[in-house]
Amino acid sequence: MGMKVFYFTGTGNGLAIAKAIGGEAISIPQALKCGRTRYEDDAIGIVTPTYAGNPARIVVEFLNRVDLVAGYRFAVASYGGGMGNPLKPLVSAAARKGWRFDYTASVKMVDNYLPLFDADEERKVKDQAAIGVELKRIAGDVAARTRFLAHVGAGNALYGVVGRLAYNRIAGPEMVRKTFTVNDACVSCGICARSCPGGNITVEEGRHPVFGSSCLGCYGCAHICPHNAIHAKGEKSAARWRNPAVTVKELIAANDQR
Repeated sequence: MGMKVFYFTGTGNGLAIAKAIGGEAISIPQALKCGRTRYEDDAIGIVTPTYAGNPARIVVEFLNRVDLVAGYRFAVASYGGGMGNPLKPLVSAAARKGWRFDYTASVKMVDNYLPLFDADEERKVKDQAAIGVELKRIAGDVAARTRFLAHVGAGNALYGVVGRLAYNRIAGPEMVRKTFTVNDACVSCGICARSCPGGNITVEEGRHPVFGSSCLGCYGCAHICPHNAIHAKGEKSAARWRNPAVTVKELIAANDQR
């Protein structure tokens, strides 16, 4: 049976989930870029990170733009701190299209939001072996075509509502220009621009990166910089994160909008 898994990733967690589930992994930024509006397979899945209790807005945009035709459809969200309600906007987007998910799940992974989390501390408290077990369970559920919708308590539902306001500010056009700074360790390699899913960064030869107004709030640019030259206002430490199951080359392939 064929399966397509559409994912969004900034620092590798989303792609790691897609890899664990199996099937054909398709980058959502690249799918939007190609402009195709209909996908069909035996099973189709969506993988999103959670930002302030909500899915990455590009994932909702994708669901609003395309028709996903399958006998089995599922969604998985990764989160690092509070879970919030990242699956509800996906469920609502599906409902507007006249269909529903057969299976939804969330998995706790390393959080990359630098103003709140120290990446080194996250590595210590988030055991990769345990995460692997959880991903294997989700993959098994999908392979078995399990039908189950994850329950979200009142507290997480409220966090999702309140967090949406915060996410809109964190990834807003004015906020991003105040968020990131670039120090003299920068060598203008352009890796940050090549790995930006919003096409929000430009790098001219010999110059520091310039940030635009279409940031998605993934923080991938800061984490992927090979010289640790990009820093976020109020970051907890200079430690950075990339999911060990994903390479820099894969992140660039997933997100390059040039």
